[in-house]
This record gives sequence, C-alpha cells and structure tokens, in this order.
Amino acid sequence: MAGAGYKLFSTGDVLSASDVNTYLQQQTVMVFASAAARTTALASVLAEGMVTYLKDTDALEIYSGAAWVGYGSGDITGVTAGTGISGGGTSGTVTVTNSMATEITAAGDIIVGTGSGTFDNLPIGTTGQILTADTTVSPYKVKWATAAGGGGMTSIASGSLSGSSLSLTSIPQTYNNLQLVVRDFTFSATITNLKGTVNSNTAYTNTGNYSDNSTAGTFAYSAISWIQLSECTMAAAQTDSALIINFYDYTDTTAYKLFDSYSHTIQSNSNNFGTKISGAARTTSAISSITVTLVGGTFSTGTYTLYGVK
Repeated sequence: MAGAGYKLFSTGDVLSASDVNTYLQQQTVMVFASAAARTTALASVLAEGMVTYLKDTDALEIYSGAAWVGYGSGDITGVTAGTGISGGGTSGTVTVTNSMATEITAAGDIIVGTGSGTFDNLPIGTTGQILTADTTVSPYKVKWATAAGGGGMTSIASGSLSGSSLSLTSIPQTYNNLQLVVRDFTFSATITNLKGTVNSNTAYTNTGNYSDNSTAGTFAYSAISWIQLSECTMAAAQTDSALIINFYDYTDTTAYKLFDSYSHTIQSNSNNFGTKISGAARTTSAISSITVTLVGGTFSTGTYTLYGVK
C-alpha cells in the first residue's frame, strides 16, 4: 500500500503485483482529470498516503486515510496590504512592508496623521522647540514651535540713546506687562525734566516721593500731560543715571493703564537724586508706543531695553 516505503530491487528479483501496486503505483503522483474521475478509479484501492494531481483545479492532494486534503493548503489564500503597509500577494514569497517606516526619510522625523487612513512624515524642529497643536496648519494640525514661557522677560527692543527723546513704536501685544530699562545716560546740557508718554496720550495721574543726599519729599499731580519721571534738575555729564518704568496689563482695552517708575539721577549740585512714582495713563487703549523725552537737552550716552514680561 501507499506508505510501504522504499524497496531496493536486485538483479533477478521477481516483480510481483503487490510490489508494483505498493512500491510503484500507490507511491507515485497519480494524475486525474477531476476529483470525480479519481473517485471512480481508486474506489476500491484507496490507501493513506496516496498523492494525486487534479487537472481541472491544478490541485495536489494527499489521502489522509479519511479524506483528500490539499498539499500545503490552509485558510490563507492571499495576503492583502491594508492601511499602513504595502506589498502582499496570493502566491510565492510574499513581502509586506511597513509604509509608515519607509515614510521616515531623516533622523527625528515623526509620522503624523493627515486624515482618515492617511499619514505623512513631519521633519524634526529646531533645538528647544516642542510639538504644538495648531489646527490652522494643513494637513498636519500640529507643528514644531518655540515653547511658550511660563514667565520671565523677553527683550523686544534695544539700542543706544540719542537725540532729545526715545521713541518706541509697534510694541507687540503678546505679553502681560512691559518694562523699559534705561541705563548709564548722560545729557548734552543740564535738563529741567525727564518725562514720558504712551500712545501720545495727554492725561496722566502721578504720585510719588523723592530723596537726595539731605532731603526727601512727596509730590502729586492729579491732571498732567506726561509721566513725571524725575523731580529734579539733572546735571549734564554725570554718569550712573538709570531709569526703570513698568506698565501693567498694557494690552487691556477696558481700564486705565497703571505704571510705576524708579529713577536715579545726579542733580546739578552733584547730589544723588532718587525718584519713585506710580500712577495711571488715562486711556483705555492698549499701549502700542512709549516715548521718553528730555526737556532742555539731548542724550549723549546711554542704552535702553524694552522687555515683554509674561
């Protein structure tokens, strides 16, 4: 019968019908036109291990002792590439490729969904940036962006002082407060006043106090057309002068703009003079410009920095 194994015939051996049936015929691949033709031909001689080939279906089958089963067959008849993969096939060696992996073209790329079942690579940002949601960016809806600070100060304008005034315009509206720092300034001549304005506004309230080497005092201006930044006559060539002005909630459009200021200057009598003030610019407009003006001279030296404060 099929499965009898292998027999080595020697010269002179008699080839019996049993040998032909078991070692030759039943252990060959028998070819039939169809499964029906096979059933008819082998009805009385079926044996486990028989192998047949059916022409109509190109199927190679083996008899298990109970039924004909496909050789090497299983439930999978093909591999179809789905979302995120490519390749596949129904015969031979099948290759499947991770399409998301091949979408990456450089170190740091990340895969981002661009729609239902679609994706693309997003190149790496610059050092220190973070991945940020932004629905205006098409098709990614995310982008690399500089991290928004939870606080701190950012320089938004700086330079050297010259002329009779410092004018800062087009101030960004992206911070909570503003701080203007003016350092080491001197003048071309003795000046009688140092004043400030915002948005060319002409209505302010100022209160403050001052002191010099020997005296101290207070002042109040309930209706004045500028911010009083110093309360003394200032000497021309003296160094070590400094001024800091803070503007709070400067982008608000419903209330007056509060400010305070601290200055150190040298009087014409060479005394140190300090002034501290607080007040309000009587305007509900957001601050978009700041001007510091000298009365009676021009800046000879000095620098300024305008900070945006979170």
